[in-house]
Amino acid sequence: MLNMHERLKAVLFFLFVGSIAGYFVYKEATRVGTPGVVNIGQVAPDFTIKDQNGRPVKLSDYRGKVVFLNFWATWCGPCVEEAPDVEKLNNTLKDRKFQMLTVAVDTDWKPVNDFYAKHNLTVPYSLILDSRSQEAYIRLRVFPRHS
Repeated sequence: MLNMHERLKAVLFFLFVGSIAGYFVYKEATRVGTPGVVNIGQVAPDFTIKDQNGRPVKLSDYRGKVVFLNFWATWCGPCVEEAPDVEKLNNTLKDRKFQMLTVAVDTDWKPVNDFYAKHNLTVPYSLILDSRSQEAYIRLRVFPRHS
């Protein structure tokens, strides 16, 4: 009788755990949008990257603001074309609850600084993602090819 009681407890335990696991699998499978992609209305995953002076910048530090997170590169043709518009947007909204964060996927600060000087950019942050160590780079799935 005791053996039967132990078996029943084990079956009930696995049914319970299996139901919970099934719920989470179903929830993820029926989620709107592509898995691993931040959808409209979702909170973006937090990450920390360093600015040119080595100071950490966390996305979560800007909660409560609209954050325009722009990934770009000095060698990206569309990025070069959009730079004046990004600058204009930042200047228009900078006195509101708005923060522009630009993230360069270049591997060196010199081309980034040269790009800023050439295009007279004042966007407050230009951060470099070191693809060997930065978690945010992994989440970046689509980017124009190097030209």
